Amino acid sequence: MEGEAPPPGPPGSAGEISWISDEPERIRLSANVRRPALLVLSDQAYPGWRCLVDGARVPTRTVNAFMRGAFIAVGQHEIEWRFQPRILTLSAWISAAGLGLCLLTGFALRRRKGQERLIE
Repeated sequence: MEGEAPPPGPPGSAGEISWISDEPERIRLSANVRRPALLVLSDQAYPGWRCLVDGARVPTRTVNAFMRGAFIAVGQHEIEWRFQPRILTLSAWISAAGLGLCLLTGFALRRRKGQERLIE
């Protein structure tokens, strides 16, 4: 496991987890945690998964070489896992830049063609 582990506690459950929703790119959970704990999902720790606890982003951990997890503090929390790979954000910016360049080129060619008509 990567990162620092919470201090060990007594044996037994660290709390309860309730599933709110489970979608392909988003998982929402409700947790009541009695001691600092590591929440582990048996899904693959693929790059791009982000974990939010009560709306604040927390570091994710790779657990047992392939599962994903996050440390959760004591208390009642809403936990959300979102799949947001950086490549999608980068692709969106590149697409927007390409579209902007096409529009600028189109306007420039149209304006040039209009000026040529005035000269004739």
